Amino acid sequence: MKQSIDLDLSKIDGGAVQEKFAHEMEKVLENVLDRNTDPTKKRSVTITVDIIPNKDRDMLILASQCKSKLVPREETETKVLFGRNSDTGKLEAAELKSNARGQLFMDPDDLQIKTDTGQPVDELEENENKPIDFRKHQTN
Repeated sequence: MKQSIDLDLSKIDGGAVQEKFAHEMEKVLENVLDRNTDPTKKRSVTITVDIIPNKDRDMLILASQCKSKLVPREETETKVLFGRNSDTGKLEAAELKSNARGQLFMDPDDLQIKTDTGQPVDELEENENKPIDFRKHQTN
């Protein structure tokens, strides 16, 4: 039995609607696999078909659009140390890499001992050839 309305959504406009849907669905699936998003939150794909008739009412234009609604990536935070350099008077800022201001840590990536802002201690010692006074670098 032939249908009176022969408009197969997957075949309209040479399959363009199906192609748009597949493109947005791929975005949704990538978003679900992104470990920085909430895995249980709802995502959606919306297909909109606008129907625009002509004056004579004997022809239509079907304009299709497909959109996805994704879950945003989770917010992240980091601590930044900042202050005025006591020698130059200029403002300085650097991300806190250790757990506390003034604390040295061993970087697991290269196993070097570094300052709280990630500068290798060896570099500091080479540049100054004298004991490092970390309290001097803590001005605000």
